[in-house]
Amino acid sequence: MEGQQTIVSYKFEEGYAPKMSNFVFNINDGDGFVTNNNFFGATQKIVSGVPKARTGEEVAAAIVEHFYVSSKKRFEPLTNKWDIKNEGSELIFTSKAKKPYNILLEVPEKENRAEIKGEFLKQQTGIEDYVGVKQVNKVTLNGAIKVNGETVITFEDGEERAEITVTILQDDSFATIAKKVASGLNNLNNWDVTNIDGSAEVIFTSKEARADKSIIFNINNK
Repeated sequence: MEGQQTIVSYKFEEGYAPKMSNFVFNINDGDGFVTNNNFFGATQKIVSGVPKARTGEEVAAAIVEHFYVSSKKRFEPLTNKWDIKNEGSELIFTSKAKKPYNILLEVPEKENRAEIKGEFLKQQTGIEDYVGVKQVNKVTLNGAIKVNGETVITFEDGEERAEITVTILQDDSFATIAKKVASGLNNLNNWDVTNIDGSAEVIFTSKEARADKSIIFNINNK
């Protein structure tokens, strides 16, 4: 079972820029990438020679441009691990790996002008991944065979269901019957169904490592 991707964001508020100012945006992705005191000229724009404040959306978009265009090489250790985009004024980091990161995005107030504000958001926190095991269930056939006839075998696991009809003879051994059942159920999507020669066991082995599932195996004479 794989862990989830980590998704965090920083949402910028609208601000103002009475003077030209650079922007400090600290990043620690919890996996070896750390950048401090990196200055992005993103708080102000010049329109017809006149300084104007950037909106929160423009600040976020300017940082994305910095990561992928103007300082692309410098930030490849970050962008190799994270997909970074902006949706409006929200700068969103999504991990490429499905694992938890203790990532922190910070705009230090003491190093920025008052117009730069925002909020760090954890949209989705990754969980630890783990390697599962293939589940094995065994059904051992026993009892008494009194007459020849057809028997309906059903299998279900809450997700998949199968029904087969097996012809059973009085002189069949339970190993023979187990072999017939395993052969009839060999087309399940989620399970490999086997029988060891000479054994009265029908063995259900999940095809993939997964969380345990309860199975129901029924035998009904027609």
